[in-house]
Amino acid sequence: CPDILTPMKACKWSPLGKNRIYELIKKGEVRSFIYQNSYVITKEDLIEYLAIHATDEGKKHYKIQQR
Repeated sequence: CPDILTPMKACKWSPLGKNRIYELIKKGEVRSFIYQNSYVITKEDLIEYLAIHATDEGKKHYKIQQR
């Protein structure tokens, strides 16, 4: 997974859909930046959001590796 993601690439690398990614960006729940008139999200910010909002009841589990 690249370190910088467009919303469309973020959809492919996460269980979130395109509309949900854009909703999170607009609400400020996922930090994003505008680069060349497009939103970009860092992989670290996306993983952090997923880890915070993951539930033990869900099918997906996320493990964050410490560097």
